[in-house]
Amino acid sequence: MTKAFEKIQEGPQTEFGLGDFNYEERTHVRQIRISGRNTREDGAAFNAVVYLEGDDKRAAQKFVEVNREELEQIDATGRNFLQDAVAREIYDWILHYLGERKLEKFETVVREARPDGTIWIIDRDRYEEHHNRRYTASESGVVKLTDTTPMELFESFGPLITWSNIDDHDCIEAHTPVTLLEYYRVSPEYSVEPLEISRETEQGRQTEPALRKVADEAPAESPETPEE
Repeated sequence: MTKAFEKIQEGPQTEFGLGDFNYEERTHVRQIRISGRNTREDGAAFNAVVYLEGDDKRAAQKFVEVNREELEQIDATGRNFLQDAVAREIYDWILHYLGERKLEKFETVVREARPDGTIWIIDRDRYEEHHNRRYTASESGVVKLTDTTPMELFESFGPLITWSNIDDHDCIEAHTPVTLLEYYRVSPEYSVEPLEISRETEQGRQTEPALRKVADEAPAESPETPEE
């Protein structure tokens, strides 16, 4: 085992390059490296980070730590060279650690908060597999909240949260509200019980998912700890 490979067992590193690993080790090593035309405007390259495969989140955190001043000069509100230089998951975590977004990832949904107060609740498969269609609130799997927070909404609902409850709020933009219901179900901040209700529609009696608030109890444990 090389010294470099021994060190990245502890976490992402900046003092090594791929050449410091042997052939077998390199199959398990990844790097965040911005080079060539993707250098800073003054011609100096960003500090590279090498890390073990699967350690993307900590690698992005390290990359921000050693390149913060340069990264803060990038306009993250539009298309930029960094998006083309790194994998999308790495880019998302870079923005998270820069403070441009606040990410919480659960098993089935992702919550993304922006500095302007906008909050997105997005189906996790959609978030990770369909990058160009994450923020299309007119499609299923996407909920956009403006001028409010999920907690403020939750407290405004009665003991039963249904589709019609959610549709009544002007601050919610969504094709279907099921993604917001799913967020309340998996987030440890809320204590709820999933159920189905039946109602009459023009097409006849139909069932739909809903949530019942569990009163006077500690918040239920989340199925998993959110990735922050």
